[in-house]
Amino acid sequence: MKIIGWDDFLQGIVSDIGDSAATIGVFDGVHMGHQKLIEEIIGKKPPLQTVIFTFRENPGLVLNENRFQGRIMSLESRLAIFEDLGVESTVLIDFSSDFSKLSGIEFLKKIIKNICLRYLAVGKNFTCGYRADTDSGSIRSALSRQGIEVAILDPVTFENYPVSSTRIRESILQGDLIKAASMLGRNFSLEIPVDVQRKSKNGMTVSRKEIRQILPKPGVYPVVLENREKSIQSTIEIDENGLSWQQDEMYRTDRIVFAGKS
Repeated sequence: MKIIGWDDFLQGIVSDIGDSAATIGVFDGVHMGHQKLIEEIIGKKPPLQTVIFTFRENPGLVLNENRFQGRIMSLESRLAIFEDLGVESTVLIDFSSDFSKLSGIEFLKKIIKNICLRYLAVGKNFTCGYRADTDSGSIRSALSRQGIEVAILDPVTFENYPVSSTRIRESILQGDLIKAASMLGRNFSLEIPVDVQRKSKNGMTVSRKEIRQILPKPGVYPVVLENREKSIQSTIEIDENGLSWQQDEMYRTDRIVFAGKS
């Protein structure tokens, strides 16, 4: 999968991308609703090159760090899932104060100026632009005048409500990992860099300030410790200071997968 920075995109570095189908969003967690959007652009006939426009960092963190609950997933994992799903190119936007002041229509104009967009898929509740000034209906009206087809997809629902990153964060915070997994389409996991892990009396520990993702509420959780070679069953304890788990001194943990759905 080709990864393109927003500045490079604006400078025309995507000249080798032909007629395209695209979708836009933060895609934190790449949950079931996000997957539906991605499947929509990949399945478009005749075949079009698939492009995702997303953000290098979650806009919620940039706009209000104190109120942001935390990432569900790292950028690296988001990109890996995009590639696994068959996306051909991802444009990474560096969200900033200046970018946040763009209207939705101005943002769309920058996209269609620099790519041969033929098809765009967005969710029914999607909005973009300064103060969410452009909704899915406005996007369809604006782009249809340019000969671009816009598909507006109904949300994927779980327990009678739309699946969203906000709902998933709330479920994780409450320690309801089964509900979170049902909306994600996979078990929630933490990616823990080895260089922030510290040996403890019974295994390993990581300070809360070193963790880039959202954490479940304090408690003890069944998990699987993973690395590229193997995985082992374990439990993890989360408290106000961070998290700790038992493991053999020779084992290297790269990812902690919480039990959720089987």
